[in-house]
Amino acid sequence: MKKLIIILIALSFVGVCLAGNNGNRALIARRNAVPSSLVVTDDFNRDNETPLAGNWTSGTGGGGTMNLTTNQVVYAGAATAWYYWNADSFGNDQYVKASIDRGTYMSGLVLRGQSGAFTFYLAHIESDAKLVLYYQVAGGGYTQIGADVVITYVQDAILEFRVTGSNPSLLTVIYNGSEVVTDREDSNVDSGGAPGLFFLSASCDGSFDDFEGGDL
Repeated sequence: MKKLIIILIALSFVGVCLAGNNGNRALIARRNAVPSSLVVTDDFNRDNETPLAGNWTSGTGGGGTMNLTTNQVVYAGAATAWYYWNADSFGNDQYVKASIDRGTYMSGLVLRGQSGAFTFYLAHIESDAKLVLYYQVAGGGYTQIGADVVITYVQDAILEFRVTGSNPSLLTVIYNGSEVVTDREDSNVDSGGAPGLFFLSASCDGSFDDFEGGDL
């Protein structure tokens, strides 16, 4: 009888330990869970579009156009062109990334691009060795945010741009896997809008591919 009681007590103790461990594992899993967030993509692998269409809208104030040509987005001339993703609504914390082909100078990625206003944040590649952050607000020109950023151009590199928070917003840029800008502060485009693509002028002789954007 004593042996039976001891066995029963031991089994009860093991059960409690297992239940506790399972509970801890569940708690850890909940803590480490990645929240569901909006992610949109466009690989541009479809028939040519003149201009770029579908889930894309030409932004106010640019005047230029982009075309989809041979499965990539290219500058089509006339003036500054910026396009934003129109098929979804985004939160304030956003990211955008795309592959950039050789020659895509004076071009970049947009965050918080506003429908009906010439307003956005811009991560802008200006040469083989320089990337610059700007804000653009309706009624004003491009205003640089902080110092120039030194980069080493790599063909078909991935440019990623992130914005989080507000007043101030924190801007981060990742170029070809390396974080080249970390939490640079600005408060001029503090909410709303959508991610997108940007070409400045006729000097933009490269292309964009494999777009991705969404909420953070």
